[in-house]
Amino acid sequence: MRRLRTPLRRPPERESTIPLINVVFLLLVFFIVAGTLSAPRDTGIDFATARGFDPAALDPHLVYVDAAGGLRVAGRAVDVPGAIAAATAGDRPRLTVVPDRRLEAARFLAILAELRAATDRPIAILTQRPGSADR
Repeated sequence: MRRLRTPLRRPPERESTIPLINVVFLLLVFFIVAGTLSAPRDTGIDFATARGFDPAALDPHLVYVDAAGGLRVAGRAVDVPGAIAAATAGDRPRLTVVPDRRLEAARFLAILAELRAATDRPIAILTQRPGSADR
């Protein structure tokens, strides 16, 4: 009768760190690609400024509110119903209001309340981002 040898006991294998390194590398590649989706700005270019720009020339359907609280559409002074009629001509989905920087907030909120009461269309307020133009 022949005896079977007892199997040699091997020390337990340590877990490999290669899968962890692969995952970290893939995450690094993902964030590098995701971070460069927008093209970097050319630092040699100085952006143009629009100091004498009249925004009414772009879209005649915007409702402008001057510093005194008067409404204007396409350069003409209008009342609330006239502003809504002119600004929503041609089935425009919303009413866009451009307030003057010097307009008092309480007066502007009162004008917005009048506009909300007169129309069921959504009202968008067009403002300038801080620091985006010279003052």
